[in-house]
Amino acid sequence: MFTVYQDSVVEKKIGEDMDRVIDSILLTFNKVDAIYLTGGFGRGEGSILLSKDGICQPLNDYDLVVITENSCDERILNSLRTRLAVECGIRQVDISTINPKKIRHLNFTMSNFDLVYASQSIYGRDLLIEEKPNWKPEEMPLKEGVVPLFLFLSALIQSYPGERNLNENQIFWSYQQLSKSILGWSTAMLIFDGLYKPSYSERSIIFKEKFSKDKELCKLVDLATNFKLRPSLNPCTLFELNELWSLTASSHIDAIKKLIPRYYNTRFKDWENLITRHRYSMNGISKAIISKIFRKHHYYDCLNMDISKLYLCFFLIEKQKEQLVNSKRFFRKISYSKHENSIFDTNQYIKELVTADKNSQIFSERGDDIFYV
Repeated sequence: MFTVYQDSVVEKKIGEDMDRVIDSILLTFNKVDAIYLTGGFGRGEGSILLSKDGICQPLNDYDLVVITENSCDERILNSLRTRLAVECGIRQVDISTINPKKIRHLNFTMSNFDLVYASQSIYGRDLLIEEKPNWKPEEMPLKEGVVPLFLFLSALIQSYPGERNLNENQIFWSYQQLSKSILGWSTAMLIFDGLYKPSYSERSIIFKEKFSKDKELCKLVDLATNFKLRPSLNPCTLFELNELWSLTASSHIDAIKKLIPRYYNTRFKDWENLITRHRYSMNGISKAIISKIFRKHHYYDCLNMDISKLYLCFFLIEKQKEQLVNSKRFFRKISYSKHENSIFDTNQYIKELVTADKNSQIFSERGDDIFYV
């Protein structure tokens, strides 16, 4: 099963997509030991929409891991991802590779944990059963809780309605992006308390038990989880979207304020102090060194992008001009940014930042269409 729906149309559509994916991967790689479907579809919680005409539209991504000893040129792999996304009628198909000899030595990350313990084998021998590392969810490294806090600031920014008169499709995608933010910071909170689970539905139950006193947070997690599992074409009105954005943004920033000091074993004094601590952490310094010596600018760019997004979120919440100035200051440090000293209005700047952010770029490029058939 790929989703929570007990529907033959849904299973047939996704099954056919997987057949297409398998055939294309086998033609691309000389030797494939196994192929795994990960993410929501891999654990039976994939997001799909069913139209009135019976069309099944998968949302988000198909996430696949190919177990193979053969390397593949990144340009060929990118071409394969793009072609399969078009053929499957989905926003994105993500394909990564792992050498079978390295399975036992995988880094303990959230994505690797989900691959090992919550994915479906769709081709070949189930090597993960034979070779899997012995990891416990309660021992998930706290760094994995830090990642979604910054990563899904992109979703928060993309979902910002502002004063725009959004159409129904735009409201849908804004709501979908808000759900990502909620699922991101709520997952981070569970990781920091040793309560991680791969399943969205299990995480929702555990979150509501652990944080039962905070009714507002529990309500947001309920909304996001329900939308993730059973998305609706008309999740809310524009007025409701604006209210939801404010609540979600405040909750996201509050989670960063509480959890990042715990990660660095310090107390929150003010945002400037915390951002400086984050920038000059061992991880931040390592990224700067790698970027300088090996000219892998992506590492340091990601750090500056994270801080730029954080300041922009401050501005969108509080409307203090200095916060926007700080956001642009860090944005100008990014090597692939074309932004110099030009004055943009807020919407223009958001577009500029989203275009430069690797985590948002592909999503933004697909536009506002929901059904691709």
